[in-house]
Amino acid sequence: MKCASVEEEYRKYPQLQKSEVEKFIEWSKQQKHLPDISEFWACCFLHACKFSLEVAKQTYDLHCTTRTVCPDFFSSRDILGKDMIDTMNTIAFYPIPKKTSEGDKIFIIKLLDVDPGKFNFAHCVKLCTMCIELWQYQEGIADGIILVFDMKGAQFGHVTRIPPFQLKKFIFYLQETPPVRLKTIHFINAPSFADKVVALMRPFTKKELLEQLLLHSKMDTFYKCVPKDLLPVEYGGNGGSIDEAYPQIYANAKENREFFLEEERTGRTNEKLREGKPKDASDLFGAEGNFKKLELD
Repeated sequence: MKCASVEEEYRKYPQLQKSEVEKFIEWSKQQKHLPDISEFWACCFLHACKFSLEVAKQTYDLHCTTRTVCPDFFSSRDILGKDMIDTMNTIAFYPIPKKTSEGDKIFIIKLLDVDPGKFNFAHCVKLCTMCIELWQYQEGIADGIILVFDMKGAQFGHVTRIPPFQLKKFIFYLQETPPVRLKTIHFINAPSFADKVVALMRPFTKKELLEQLLLHSKMDTFYKCVPKDLLPVEYGGNGGSIDEAYPQIYANAKENREFFLEEERTGRTNEKLREGKPKDASDLFGAEGNFKKLELD
């Protein structure tokens, strides 16, 4: 599989200095507990961290550490495994073809099967992160990422199937570690209980991310945020059809099965080799015992 052009990233972003990328690569080689970073992913992390080398180093370490200590999201990444096949029948993932005028890429995730019994939160997170990684590797850096979760068909039973500690880990991952600039998260066709989901997230969500979470019970408010013309035909736009395109997205993922397997083999920390105290899940997320039960009024 061909990676996006690194030279094109240097052309798009003059702030992306090759000398800084080389320093980043050399630094990663000196960290015994970390996997070596490639030139492409070094560019991605530097862009995500607004071209600060020191912040990019910290983020890359945290990125790899999170994937090591959070197996519910980042292990068994076989796109042909039963859990992923089931999940591809449960949710649709769709990158809108055109970017916004600001250069942001929009990803829409919606339910295909509205039965709460078929919904597995960890598997959905796993599939979506895999698809975004593959898209970025093939297509290159976007100025920003906009996530759109279509809640049509969502029931309260879906919410009760989200383990609170997993939700905390997912938010930590979104806030602290991905090699993208997350701009906004939209919940469209939001049901009456959607605000309770946000309330669950609030205790462990930074103010900056909370301000990026937007609920839309009606599409009119969403259209004010995202150009309607870019959206899929299912949402009144001209951006292709989700129902026609998502099988192609998943077919591409299946064709590149080795990409995910290789990332799982090589993209984790070796905590035995970390200088100082090895890190585990409690170092990043705290104690799980405090998150055993959803508290919804």
